[in-house]
Amino acid sequence: VCKFLIDRGAKLYEEDEYRSFYAFSVLTSAAGMGHVGVCNLLIDRGAKIDLVVDSSRNTALMIASENGHIDICKLLIDCGAKIDLVDKELSALTSAAEGGHINIFELLLDCGADILKYGNEALYIAAFRGHINMCKLLIDLGVEIDLLRSGYGLTPLMRAILMDHID
Repeated sequence: VCKFLIDRGAKLYEEDEYRSFYAFSVLTSAAGMGHVGVCNLLIDRGAKIDLVVDSSRNTALMIASENGHIDICKLLIDCGAKIDLVDKELSALTSAAEGGHINIFELLLDCGADILKYGNEALYIAAFRGHINMCKLLIDLGVEIDLLRSGYGLTPLMRAILMDHID
């Protein structure tokens, strides 16, 4: 169905009149659902890899990283996705931490993601979500354990306690 719709002229990127209710582009939607073939088709047909739709502030790589779709992450990176593209403090690296996906986190590091720039936010998010193995990895990589998160005044430990992640 996707190929048929694209062949008939369906838009591959979001213009103001085509913004979806959920504010995802067609590529971020396919990436989030884990549809490698559809992502490949969309990219081949000219979908914008690093498009950020206003209200979600996520790229396809961020969505695939958070949802654990490593094959899509590899595809997007191979096609030139910007690994350290960021909105506020969120990046593909912090998205992988949010999902607890160590394999994707390590892939992003291997591809040049900046642990010094995004490691503290990744630790805060991993503690918030209760991803203990991600927290271990980040601390082993040298991320500062007691840094206060700007704007919130909480450390990763404080956030883990507030979210009842006591293990």
